[in-house]
Amino acid sequence: METGLLFMTKKRINRETEDTLEHYHKLSIQVSLNGLSFCVLDTIGNAIPLSKRIEFGKQLSPYEVLKELKSLIRSEGILDYQYSDVVVIHSNTLFSLVPKDLFNPEELANYLKFNVKMLANDLVVYD
Repeated sequence: METGLLFMTKKRINRETEDTLEHYHKLSIQVSLNGLSFCVLDTIGNAIPLSKRIEFGKQLSPYEVLKELKSLIRSEGILDYQYSDVVVIHSNTLFSLVPKDLFNPEELANYLKFNVKMLANDLVVYD
């Protein structure tokens, strides 16, 4: 699959320490304008010690979503763990998934025009 926005999902692995026994949790966060969710995975015990889903009830601005995310991180004890892997997915209407076999870089605007109101000067990229 190809995505419509550059750098939609970034993955960075924490390798600052050799003591991997302390860093055996993985964190996954999904953020959208109408809700967010997170999941903490204990890779040794194969258990989920923390998870939560919040629906906002209405679409919030990106700044309001950030405020909600910061509040959730503080209140749910997400920072009580050290992570070997953190994945954050931001979902919005400014992207489209296209099967790789059907993907053509010359058709980027056509992939998005069904989901997004595009202007003539919009820059469309893929990753």
